[in-house]
Amino acid sequence: MKNPENLLYNEPFIACYEKVATQTECRQLIDVAQNNLQPSKIIGQSGLGISTVRKSDTTWLQHHLNELILQICERIASVVGYPLNYAEQLQIARYQVGGKFDAHFDAFNPLTSLGKRQLSKNGQRIITALLYLNNVNSGGETFFLCLILR
Repeated sequence: MKNPENLLYNEPFIACYEKVATQTECRQLIDVAQNNLQPSKIIGQSGLGISTVRKSDTTWLQHHLNELILQICERIASVVGYPLNYAEQLQIARYQVGGKFDAHFDAFNPLTSLGKRQLSKNGQRIITALLYLNNVNSGGETFFLCLILR
C-alpha cells in the first residue's frame, strides 16, 4: 500500500489518497455510467436483490471497457498494491437526495452459510477502494461506525 497523503486510521488501515483521478476523468466516469445505472442490489440469504438497506443506483464497468477506466483502475491497483486482475469490476454508485447504504461490512463472515457460499464462489473482498466522483453540499460521506470516523 502506498503512503497516503492523509492517514485516517492505522488498524484497520483507512487513508485518503489525493489525485487518483482528475475532475475531468471523474466527470467522464459519471457520463459512462449514467445510462447503465440500475437500482442497487445487495447479497443476502436469498441471493442478490433489492433491499431497504441500500437506496442508490449502481452499474458495474469492466476494467477494459475503455482506456479511461483501465487507467483509473490501474492507478487504484497501484495505490492498494494488488494487481488489477484480483479486482472486481469497477462499481459506480449514484446516491441521490435521501439515498443511503446502512452500516455493513464489505466482506463476508466465513462462519455463516451465506459467507461460506459467497467465499466458495468469489473469494473474499480484502480491500475496498472508494473514489468520490463529485462533491455535495451535505451528506455524501462514508461513516465507519465502529471507529466513529467520517
